[in-house]
Amino acid sequence: MKMAQILSIWTVVTLSVLAQDVIHDYDHSVDFSQYKTFDWVENESIPIVSDNPSLALQFDLEEEDRKIRAQIEGHLEKKGYQKITGGEPDFLVTYYAVGRTDLKLSQRDSGAQPANLPYGHWRPFYNTSQDYRLKRKGTLTVDLVDRATSQLMWRGSATQTYSKPEDGPKRAKKAIDKMFKKFPPK
Repeated sequence: MKMAQILSIWTVVTLSVLAQDVIHDYDHSVDFSQYKTFDWVENESIPIVSDNPSLALQFDLEEEDRKIRAQIEGHLEKKGYQKITGGEPDFLVTYYAVGRTDLKLSQRDSGAQPANLPYGHWRPFYNTSQDYRLKRKGTLTVDLVDRATSQLMWRGSATQTYSKPEDGPKRAKKAIDKMFKKFPPK
């Protein structure tokens, strides 16, 4: 019995640590059933930015942009929306992705140890060790904007911490899946 409780607590803690932080919000006054068509906001550049200058060398950003757009389009089309180009869509879609690398410092105390000082004085000192680790965090945000009013009608955003740069695109796919799981709002 005790082992089952420990295992279930461990599972919940593990899953909560591995879970992505995905949120979405929308304008509650909007009737999403009135929208049938969409198109992309024209961007002058690829909306993927990072504080890591080697990102562009590690990944083909144009290819990543195509993958993200294709996945978002796929979700919208599954929900019954039709992509049109050159016409007047009901709503516009845009996204942006931001990657950040932080240096995380952790300290460990090994406890108090006696230190001999000159002239017969004694005081404890603490022996500490420091560990530095890179912590990568990515945020992907998708916005849907009513074309006629230029008002934001829906936003989904996902933030994930990952250890290797190559995990970013894989996590973006999962984030988009989670974002659009309950879209359109009822």
